[in-house]
Amino acid sequence: MKLQFSAFGNVHHTGELATRLERQIARLESDMYLPPLVFESQSIDTWPGDWEGRAMLSQTLTAMATGREPVALDAAMERLAKELNGNGFLGRKLPHPQADEQQLSGHGWLLRALCSYYEYRKSDVTLFLIEGVVNNLFLPLRQTYREYPTDPALRTGGGAESGHVFATSGNWHLSTDTGCAYIPLDGLSHAYCIYPESPLKQRLGEMIEEMIEKFLSLDPVGMKLQTHATLTATRGILRMYEATGKEQYLQAAKRIFDLYLAHGMTVNYENQNWFLRPEWTEPCAVVDSFMVASQLYAATAQERYLPVINRILYNGMLRTQRSNGGFGCDTCAVDGVLGTHGFEAWWCCSMRGGEGLSACARYAYMVGENEIVVPYMTNSEADLEVSGKKIHVSCKTEYPYACRAAYTVTGETEGVSLAVYLPGKGLCRFVPDENGCVTISHELHVQKEKPVTAKAGYVLMLGDLMLGKANDPAPFKNRIMRDSYADLIPLCESFWLDETTACQTKLQVVFKD
Repeated sequence: MKLQFSAFGNVHHTGELATRLERQIARLESDMYLPPLVFESQSIDTWPGDWEGRAMLSQTLTAMATGREPVALDAAMERLAKELNGNGFLGRKLPHPQADEQQLSGHGWLLRALCSYYEYRKSDVTLFLIEGVVNNLFLPLRQTYREYPTDPALRTGGGAESGHVFATSGNWHLSTDTGCAYIPLDGLSHAYCIYPESPLKQRLGEMIEEMIEKFLSLDPVGMKLQTHATLTATRGILRMYEATGKEQYLQAAKRIFDLYLAHGMTVNYENQNWFLRPEWTEPCAVVDSFMVASQLYAATAQERYLPVINRILYNGMLRTQRSNGGFGCDTCAVDGVLGTHGFEAWWCCSMRGGEGLSACARYAYMVGENEIVVPYMTNSEADLEVSGKKIHVSCKTEYPYACRAAYTVTGETEGVSLAVYLPGKGLCRFVPDENGCVTISHELHVQKEKPVTAKAGYVLMLGDLMLGKANDPAPFKNRIMRDSYADLIPLCESFWLDETTACQTKLQVVFKD
């Protein structure tokens, strides 16, 4: 059974998620994310399209998720048309058939921004800009993509939080963000889905199929691909599954995500920046992992994805949001200690955080046949259409700190059930009483658990919420009181710290046997 996500604008959140979105939006209204500075960043020459695309994408999606009018998004789109070169894209035009992996990666985000803006504003001018990027930058490189280098010996390590071009092989200028040439699968597939039927769309679809075929021939673990690039490409594959119904795309996405869970994820459900290179985490990939897990659950209804969704959200993604609303990198906790690797990755992750929080807002309710599915409980209200019936749902909850919630379901509710994920129990179905109410109270206890990503030791879990022991618990607001575990805190509560404390705090998350 396939599930459908609620539409943007149909779900309204209060409480913690609303606060996080507000802080994220405020961060994205900093001068460097607005015109004219958004077109003058230091990364323009090395990652053309990346900064501009991520910023405008995040501003568009947070506007769609909250209904809050973006302060300068329309002005940025008008300015973008003037910034494009004579070929309709950003940066230099390389001699054909050469390709710059980072230029292509950046334009993947630019395409996502343009496509999302089109869905938001329905501007036909945006379709013209999309056509320029697709027709003039990507389609001429169809043969070049067939020749993408796959030799692991070319990838000798190195690279910082912001990658750089380090070598050439054949017609490729290669990045230390290994595999980022396939990040555009996300943007190209989005363009394919919104573009009207035409010869251009047909050629684009054929190229996407070839790109996917080539990408699936790569060995992500053996090549030590960047996990962000791998998961973003996987989201593009999932979008093509939705567009074409080709079952092999869904199976490929499941296989890649299982590889990520086994070889690319950290003990607290963040990511290793590269497969088998646990040097730091990157919220961009954590956002991708949350979205992929949610999309796989919607496509398959397999309950094995539900705890993964919750654990990524509450232990990984929310932890990496900082007190200024931006997002930053952590350590990989291979020694059992989780700390801050960099307070904020303002050049990429702070912008992708907007997509992650917007997805969290939208994915909170899914719709099946005569059923409303709640993969994680949030303080919210939603207007949904379930099997042709119009239904309003509201929820008040303390989740994930306690597994209690009160739902009110009104409208054409006859024959409609509420399926709510409860940690340790799975998906539980409820029928609203005569007043349209469902009250849930599921007791949680602190449990020892051996994480699949750790070679030794165990972690302490409260449901799907991982607990950490602070070196100095004094700065933390204690919400969890369980016998002798009173000094343990949820990892995501580091968000509420001030900037100085957040940088200095380390949490002991793995306890040796």
